[in-house]
Amino acid sequence: MTGLIIIICILIEYSALFILGDFVNLIFNYGAAFGLFRERPEFVFILSAVAFFAILSACIFFNLKISTRLGVSIMAGGAASNLLERIFVGCVVDWIPALFIPDLYFNLADLE
Repeated sequence: MTGLIIIICILIEYSALFILGDFVNLIFNYGAAFGLFRERPEFVFILSAVAFFAILSACIFFNLKISTRLGVSIMAGGAASNLLERIFVGCVVDWIPALFIPDLYFNLADLE
């Protein structure tokens, strides 16, 4: 179940980005949250990988309720999506503008 949910989250993120990419501003975030550590992309990559594997380990090794497993699997899907972007693009592509906060963007993985 966890693997399927992770794949679905990744597909939703990239499908939305592909469909809406011509209609939204694409912001290339080389750092972590709010651009932190943008000058250290290797650190952010390692941090992203550790976060993904820690969340995935919680799904695999802990005896979680179905609802908790679902939520943690969605978080793992968001982490996997961001990690894949860091591997293949070199950064995370943010494209959803935050309401009432100018110049702040995020992606679907940040909502997961």
